[in-house]
Amino acid sequence: MALQDRIPRTPPRVRRAFDSIGSTYVPYTGAILDVDLGAFNIITTGLGTFGNLDVDTLNFNGNVISDSTGAISFADESLTTTGLVTAGSLDVDTLAFDANTITDSTGTISFADENLTTTGLGTFGDITIFNPTPILVFRDSNSVGDASVGFTEWRDSNNTRLGFFGNSSSGNDDLLWKNESSGGHIKIETTGAGEFQIIANTVLDGNLTTTGTLIADDIIVISPVNIYALSHDSFANFVANEHIDWTNTDENLVTTGLITADTLILNKATGKGIKVDTASPTFGWRDLLGQPTARNIGASKPTFAVYRDTLLQYQFAAGDEEYFEFHIPHDYAGGTDIHLHFHWSHTGTLVNGGTVTWEYEMSYSKSHNQAAFPASVTGTVVGTASTTQYQQILSEGQVSAVSPSGSQIDTDDLEPDGVILLRIGVQTNGITVSGGGVPDPFLHYVDVHYQSTSISTKDKAPDFYA
Repeated sequence: MALQDRIPRTPPRVRRAFDSIGSTYVPYTGAILDVDLGAFNIITTGLGTFGNLDVDTLNFNGNVISDSTGAISFADESLTTTGLVTAGSLDVDTLAFDANTITDSTGTISFADENLTTTGLGTFGDITIFNPTPILVFRDSNSVGDASVGFTEWRDSNNTRLGFFGNSSSGNDDLLWKNESSGGHIKIETTGAGEFQIIANTVLDGNLTTTGTLIADDIIVISPVNIYALSHDSFANFVANEHIDWTNTDENLVTTGLITADTLILNKATGKGIKVDTASPTFGWRDLLGQPTARNIGASKPTFAVYRDTLLQYQFAAGDEEYFEFHIPHDYAGGTDIHLHFHWSHTGTLVNGGTVTWEYEMSYSKSHNQAAFPASVTGTVVGTASTTQYQQILSEGQVSAVSPSGSQIDTDDLEPDGVILLRIGVQTNGITVSGGGVPDPFLHYVDVHYQSTSISTKDKAPDFYA
């Protein structure tokens, strides 16, 4: 059947235009430019060639659309589909996804050796990188070689950054693992000789724990508040030249156990040594002892009298005096003040109060041919009498200061091997009684109270601490 016979109700001029249908080509030579085929289909197993083709729906039974040039151009029009687009290669200037999704039936999308670049955010469930070469690079500019400030961060559901892992600042190669929620972080410095530091912005209350062995040439702790819970059953594995170096002078080594060592090496400098009290460390106190003896042979000498039972002590009336000398030892803590003590009591049974005023005169000189004995300083120490018979009383006065008064010597002059010349006596006896006579006090000891480093000086002569 001829083609024109299959097209019903076509105008006569259209039917005549198809009269010369050939076996391979159907020309249309009619004058009517638009041909309405109604609900009928145009079917061909050959080619359809058109200058322009405007259709509502274009179906391809073989799922193929091609062009003899190897390229199909859509010019500046959009290609839209609610289905799938399958392409060997896809070259576009802008690729937009309405549903913000790009998927592949295999579950994998390969970019081969191309770069995936974005100025926005890349959000992934997981990132797996198989390339064995350096693969994850962060930098603060597009110029390779500029200072990098790269990091990987983690955020909570409110998009608040809780921490990051990366560079600590621009222009260095430190590695910083920062926890911004608790304030502590770990920093590894790779510059210079290299250091491992645990730094606290506010509070660092964690432990570095290992069940194995921690081996290091040096472990340097920078300004910790303290180091605690350091325990080991035995340090017997330490060999020659191995040691713990507590170089930072203002840090403490505290233990509730024992420190046992064949040799303990301490800093030689002045003001260094062994202190007491872990809460408020200070140098402990020691005494330079002065025992009263019968040196004074004049009228002002004290009386060696019966004190109690058959015991004799020196009894001082007002105006009596005695003489002492004190040598500054090599454990004296340089720069600390000294104090003068009077140990005394009385034998009265009716004492109800009052005081005894002890006086002193002293001169101090450095040794080793450094200075002469200067003019003396004088002062008094007032002691309150006890109402108890034989009660030992200690009356103390500070006799040196960095900025001394007229009754003190200069603390800055004190050093090992220095000598103090001392005269003491009773200036006034103001003891009061309820009856009977006023008893004169007995002096049992005079001593100089000083703070000790509990170690000796390195050198026996000035400079003692060199």
